[in-house]
Amino acid sequence: MGEIKLTRQPPPFPTHPMSRKELSEFQKGQIDGAARFGHTDTEIHKLFGFARGTIHHIITRIKTRGFSENIERVGRPRKSTDRDERLLIRRALDDTKMPLRELKFETNSNLSISTIRRRLSEENIGKWLAAERPRLTETHASKRFNWSKEHLDWTVDDWRKYIWSDECSVEKGADPRQMWVFRRPGNAEKFKPKNVKPKDKCKGVSVMVWGCFVSNIRGPLTVCHGHMKAVQYVNILEENLLPFIETLPDNIKNDVSYQQDNATIHRARVTEGWFEDNEITVVDWPPNSPDMNPIEHVWKALKAKLHFRFPDTYQLKGGPECVQEELTRRLMLVWAELEEDIFERLILSIPARVQALYEAKGWYTRY
Repeated sequence: MGEIKLTRQPPPFPTHPMSRKELSEFQKGQIDGAARFGHTDTEIHKLFGFARGTIHHIITRIKTRGFSENIERVGRPRKSTDRDERLLIRRALDDTKMPLRELKFETNSNLSISTIRRRLSEENIGKWLAAERPRLTETHASKRFNWSKEHLDWTVDDWRKYIWSDECSVEKGADPRQMWVFRRPGNAEKFKPKNVKPKDKCKGVSVMVWGCFVSNIRGPLTVCHGHMKAVQYVNILEENLLPFIETLPDNIKNDVSYQQDNATIHRARVTEGWFEDNEITVVDWPPNSPDMNPIEHVWKALKAKLHFRFPDTYQLKGGPECVQEELTRRLMLVWAELEEDIFERLILSIPARVQALYEAKGWYTRY
């Protein structure tokens, strides 16, 4: 099919912001003909002066319906113009945390809040619960981005040589599982006792643990008593990490590196000195990056399994020491029961995590 040559035409009608005029069938035919000969929306806009949104709408309508004629409208005409709606969308996406009432004020719109909500919904834009992540600064994002570039070509086998570690606080009443209930819409049934997931006013008794794993091999889990300090952290490494490394296969043990975040106790002189004395390589870890550490998902699995295996955990009776002792016993049982497949799937996910971090230029990822 040869290339169609079109002569630039003056705009079909004045584009006054408050005016809306339907295209004639001839004008729709011009758009359809140009599109069939491979011209882009922008090229058609330059040739004929039609709005890009109108061009896209006409082409999409022909593809989906097979014809360009308008379907007879019902109800009253729209109060908003294309320009109004573009402004709403642009401001909403520029400042995503802006309340709807403020968006109405910022755009000087004469539309109601419900109409603004509908206009945004037509563009698949709605208010969603904001995802919670550790706070990142420009400096953090830059370091994370550089780290992702350095590790972009690493394979799963490269990541199998990392010992992934972290500390985690497990509370007796903090069940991470979502609870879904059958009920009718509205508040009449929403707040009946049988439909409510109770939440304790205070955090309750908790146990701090340290754990690690490498490849698909589960490492030790141990309790951290009291407020963790560098000396206590070194003792945990001495009593748990060193024996664990000795049990690893030679292909991992002889080339293993240790991962930890940038907590103060991890960067203390006594800690760094211990790693040097034991000739253990500690990897350079980017700041505020739990999304790159797969052990974060191990903690989530551990807590979920704890409350599944022992549903009465949040009801444990007794003083703090008694509850901590029972909670520790249960955690050790559940840790030993974590399936090897959990660790394997997490290791396999790391290249995708690094790729996501690179594409986000060091900012937030879905992990």
